[in-house]
Amino acid sequence: MVTKEQGEIMSMNGDSLVYPGRFAANWKLWGDLSDVYPGNVPPSYPTIPPIDYAIDVSRLRRIVG
Repeated sequence: MVTKEQGEIMSMNGDSLVYPGRFAANWKLWGDLSDVYPGNVPPSYPTIPPIDYAIDVSRLRRIVG
């Protein structure tokens, strides 16, 4: 993991970074099962502080395998 400042420097160099903070809206969408189970009530998520880091994936491409 790298900080935001380190990530900005690395991205200028063309390195591959993943920013988990960009997925927050999708996490709620992916957890919604109401299309499959009509009676399902999606959980209410508490607000969390912004995720301010990046993960360098340039070296490790196969984490699960």
